[in-house]
Amino acid sequence: MISYLAILAFILVAYFIYTKGIRMFIKKRYYESQGARFIRGEVPVLGHLLRFKQILEGAPTNDHPWHTSVVEDFGTGKLPKVIGMFNSFEPCLFVTDPKMINEMYVSKNKFFDKHDGVYNALYTLMGDTMLFQ
Repeated sequence: MISYLAILAFILVAYFIYTKGIRMFIKKRYYESQGARFIRGEVPVLGHLLRFKQILEGAPTNDHPWHTSVVEDFGTGKLPKVIGMFNSFEPCLFVTDPKMINEMYVSKNKFFDKHDGVYNALYTLMGDTMLFQ
C-alpha cells in the first residue's frame, strides 16, 4: 500500500514541475509572440545558468557571458529590439531599441515610475530631477 507521505511527495513534485518548469516555457512562448527573441540554451529550473557556466569555463575572455551569448546567437550586426533570457525561472527582457527605451522613459513614464521598486532605484541614481515631477 502506498503511504500518504509518498502521495504527498508526488503531488509536491508535480506542482513544482508545473509551476517552475512548464510555466517557464509558457512565458517564453508569450514573449516570443510579442516579438522578443530569446538566446538559445535555456534549461528548465536553471534557465541559462549552464550555458553561462560553459562560456565562463571556455576561452578566457573579459566579456560578460550574456554578451558572448548574444554575439553567438545574433551576431555583431543589428540586434533584435527585445532580447530575452531566463534568470532561473523568470524571464529577463533587454530592450535594445533606442526608440522603445525613449518611449518607456519619456512618453509612457507616467505608468513606469508608479512602482515603488522602480521609483526607489531611479531616485537613488538620479535624485530629485524632472523625471519624478
